[in-house]
Amino acid sequence: MTSVNTDVSTGGGKGNPAFEMNENIEESNLEPEEPLREAKVVEMQFHRFLSPNRLCTFSDAVFTIIVTIMIVPLSSSVDDYDPDVKVWQSFEDDVYNFIIYGITFLIVIKIWEEHAIIFSTMRNIGDTVIVINVIMLLIVSLVPFFSTLLGEFPMEPLAIVLQGSCFLIIVILEALILVVAFSRPKMIESEFLTSTEKPTIQVRYCIMFTLQAACAILAISVATASPETSWAFLVLMLFCGLLCDIIIAICSCFRRPNGFDHAYQSCISYLVTKRIREHLPKERVHNFSDGVFAIVATLIILDVTTSVVPSSESLTADLRTTLKGDSELLLSYAATYITIGMIWYIHYTIFNHLVVSVSRGMNIFNKLTLLCVGMYPFNFKLVSLYRHSTFGRNENVAVQISCALLFLSTVSLLCTWGVAHVNGCARKLEQSQQFFFIRTIIILSIYPVVSLITFLCGFQRGIFSAVIFEIIQICLPVVFLIIRFIIDRYHKHKNHRTMNVASDDVKTDFSNHKDSSSKLEPEMNKV
Repeated sequence: MTSVNTDVSTGGGKGNPAFEMNENIEESNLEPEEPLREAKVVEMQFHRFLSPNRLCTFSDAVFTIIVTIMIVPLSSSVDDYDPDVKVWQSFEDDVYNFIIYGITFLIVIKIWEEHAIIFSTMRNIGDTVIVINVIMLLIVSLVPFFSTLLGEFPMEPLAIVLQGSCFLIIVILEALILVVAFSRPKMIESEFLTSTEKPTIQVRYCIMFTLQAACAILAISVATASPETSWAFLVLMLFCGLLCDIIIAICSCFRRPNGFDHAYQSCISYLVTKRIREHLPKERVHNFSDGVFAIVATLIILDVTTSVVPSSESLTADLRTTLKGDSELLLSYAATYITIGMIWYIHYTIFNHLVVSVSRGMNIFNKLTLLCVGMYPFNFKLVSLYRHSTFGRNENVAVQISCALLFLSTVSLLCTWGVAHVNGCARKLEQSQQFFFIRTIIILSIYPVVSLITFLCGFQRGIFSAVIFEIIQICLPVVFLIIRFIIDRYHKHKNHRTMNVASDDVKTDFSNHKDSSSKLEPEMNKV
């Protein structure tokens, strides 16, 4: 009995459960801090570094809203137009507003493009990057205010200084995000850290941000002495990326002693690679473009609501009679919304089914598409104002402007697909899928062809009106589907005939083989 107690108390043998329990307790007492230390490290990393996906989505939403609401002041100016004055004369008062809208639109998209490329190199973000990005988006949200102010007072030095200062702060904050990201290797993608392009990209952005900041500072400096020169420096900000790539290409190519011809070819090759073939994050291009289409399509309903819905004090007749008088405005809204939706469908078809990646060259035409789509709220109010104008060709001119926007936006999308084929970004089709390529070309050409024909018909005043154009817009999706159905049925019928011919050939060969076998059978029997 004593020996048994001694064995248990002293842990006699490793097979004893008491021994194993004591050993586990002793091991846990010896190293109790190791799991806690690892948990603290994981918790610290969890709180310090986060995925950039939600930040990118939030940033895309802000940029999208900014570039679309910039058209609101321009469309509001249509209320001051006189229907008994020529359309082009009314545009003369808003020339600077149009120029400022186009320049600011392209600059904001340029800032978004660089933002997308910078964050595509990051796998994690920290609190510092988030705070800087939020402050940068705050400054970006002020761009519509400053651009409207500059459009109203184009030669006022203070308006130029405010716009230039806004762009300067945005450039500084975006450069600061890049510096913080590159100073912490845990934020950068592992493939990018080991890439040979990392020093080149750092130098490129350093030069580009320096050029953009210099243009903004010069625009601010000469605003009082020469407002026109300040405008030139603001426009030059759009081309700082191109100037940066030219500088890098010249410096890198002429450093190699391989002759002028080789250096020239290397320079051109570098520019083509950086300005046309460099890839952009496809998901962010989708998010940004979809946001522009969605906001523009729904932004028009604000004008309809303020114009159609009467107040109880201003109601002079029956409500049904009042709404019936505004039926044409609702027809115009439906036609505009359907057109924007169909342009989005073409955009969706190209970017989701016909291309596998997005390059800078493709995004050039994508910008033009979004710029034209962003003008639709202005064009909607323009057509509504001159709908029944009897002065000159005002109604036809308003419709022709709408046709021009539709033509440019859809042709730009076709050019986007063409650039994708040149850059190797298009989806490669097999020989059996060539019909899909031809069908897509035919379907995507419907809107450019119809808009061009309608534009030419607008020169004949007696046979054309805004109502006819809106009915065409509403009916085009039906025509679109009918043509697609006819092409698909033709292809299916053609394949069926091909299969029948092939089946007949097989049957003929089989019967010939059977006849030859029957002829040979007697001879074989003789043998």
